[in-house]
Amino acid sequence: MTTAVEFHILSGSDLTALERYVCGRLSEWVAAGRTVCVAAEDSSAAERLDNLLWTFSEQSFVPHELATRREDVPGKPPLPAVLITVGHLAAADILVNLSVGVPTGFEAFAQVVEFVDAEPSRRDAGRRRFVVYRERGFPPETLKVGS
Repeated sequence: MTTAVEFHILSGSDLTALERYVCGRLSEWVAAGRTVCVAAEDSSAAERLDNLLWTFSEQSFVPHELATRREDVPGKPPLPAVLITVGHLAAADILVNLSVGVPTGFEAFAQVVEFVDAEPSRRDAGRRRFVVYRERGFPPETLKVGS
């Protein structure tokens, strides 16, 4: 299996706009029957995305869960369509990387999707990840979108 890497490049620099765009893509993938592991930078970012997924659209529901909430569940039910993780990855069709670095083990996914906007530190981190993927033999495709 070859991992496809895709960068969505947003023109704005508002973190909330970027996160809402991510929610929209998650909703589309779930509607298409795909499963997604979201690699968040830290627990604060994971919780922010978790909360936004409940409220970003009145027309859709994205079944999701924070991985940290699964640790104390006896007999763990099946994974939701979207699992938000910090520091580890879970099996899924798509890996959405919202962390600063390239996640170890990204090669196990059919698709990796990165989201980068114009905020200088996020843009620079995105450029570094782009180079890492390319140097490791996974040439990224880019998609320019409005924010």
